[in-house]
Amino acid sequence: MKPWWQVAIPHKDIREGRFDPSVFAIDLGEVVYGQGVHEYSDPVRFFTRTYMTNGLKELILKVLTTLYKEEVKTELNRLCNS
Repeated sequence: MKPWWQVAIPHKDIREGRFDPSVFAIDLGEVVYGQGVHEYSDPVRFFTRTYMTNGLKELILKVLTTLYKEEVKTELNRLCNS
């Protein structure tokens, strides 16, 4: 088996020393006002490109449960556990 550094080749911006950590940050205000970048303002695109960690699933569940109370909690649990 090859070492990870021979298999996982960094993205071009990292190899060239141009890594911008702000691409991993989101300004929710921009999203609320319809000014966010497409990756964040389009929920389908966001969730197809985002790795759903358990922490992210729990955060989404807490936010939506707070907003929509019990009416969606059962459905969200079903979706998060699939």
